[in-house]
Amino acid sequence: MPHLPIARYLEIFMEELVGRLTTLDPDASASLKVIVYFDSLVDGHAGIEAFLRGAAILTGSAAGVVYPGRRIKMRVDETGNRTATSGLAADHPWPAQSLGYADDAWVWIERMGTPHANDAMVLERLAWGLRMTIERSESAIPVDRGAGVEILLDASALPGERHRAGVRLHLADTDTARVVAVPPDDAPSSARSLSTVMPTPVGPVKAIVEVASARRPAVPPPPRAGVGPWVQVRELPESWRAAVVALRLTGASTPVLMADELGPLLVLAAGVDAQPGPIPEVELLDSVTSTWPWAASTLEALSAHDSVRAAAQELNVHHSTVQARCEQLEDVVGFSLRNQAGRTRIALGLRLQRLVHNRFG
Repeated sequence: MPHLPIARYLEIFMEELVGRLTTLDPDASASLKVIVYFDSLVDGHAGIEAFLRGAAILTGSAAGVVYPGRRIKMRVDETGNRTATSGLAADHPWPAQSLGYADDAWVWIERMGTPHANDAMVLERLAWGLRMTIERSESAIPVDRGAGVEILLDASALPGERHRAGVRLHLADTDTARVVAVPPDDAPSSARSLSTVMPTPVGPVKAIVEVASARRPAVPPPPRAGVGPWVQVRELPESWRAAVVALRLTGASTPVLMADELGPLLVLAAGVDAQPGPIPEVELLDSVTSTWPWAASTLEALSAHDSVRAAAQELNVHHSTVQARCEQLEDVVGFSLRNQAGRTRIALGLRLQRLVHNRFG
């Protein structure tokens, strides 16, 4: 028999043992399968969600974990899909097991009624596997600069993980930095740059971390960019979130936007993303701007100026031309574009349109 690593011998032994137990004692076989299942997740360096999904699939019940000391709070439903959770209530009716770190650190499965034979085993192995994963993540060191930047920007990463990523990149938690978000192909890569491409709901976006220090001076932004606010390094997820919103709001007339200057528009983005269906104002503007090539630039100019004459100067056309366009547009949109209310409505509508349609990658 050829020489095999000891781990492979053990794997073969466990597979044979499971097979024998299946014919002799189905309950014991199921328990051993639970052990093998969670062992494989640990060996594969699976994340927290994968462990919860495994528990849900094995039990047919929702599963969750809460560990306030590490800002961990997650739940998956009985089909293995991640859902919202408020944590484990003190008077919960479900089988649960402590993670062993603190009184408020628990895993649970949402089994109502009589527990199944292997519920206790699933909980025990789930808690063990998550402890291994948490301890492994707290001691992990980023293998490259891109991986370090990704951890710095990840709002769900543990504070200790972000601290160690910063140390690896020669950054202190209290250093001042910001994130510049750009389309993935708009900025050249550099072995020395603090950058990586991050997945977002609007496609892949390149994140560039700029540090406000003499050794890493801030640089001019690329031709199209959303620039997040200056924050401490430990708060970079907030700068990243704002930078992505700013990038989504860029357009031909405003290719670079500073998130600091957006004010309530940052909140508007959250509302757009939560909208379950089409937005009537966006559909109206889509129709208008697809009908007349000049409509988008004219609406932008009208929303930015107090008079038709000033808008005409920006567009470099005669004011009578803009006057005629304005009347034509008003017939379609159904409200005046020459008073403050109308200009504000169009300005917001155009930004809604950008938030809905701007995609990257």
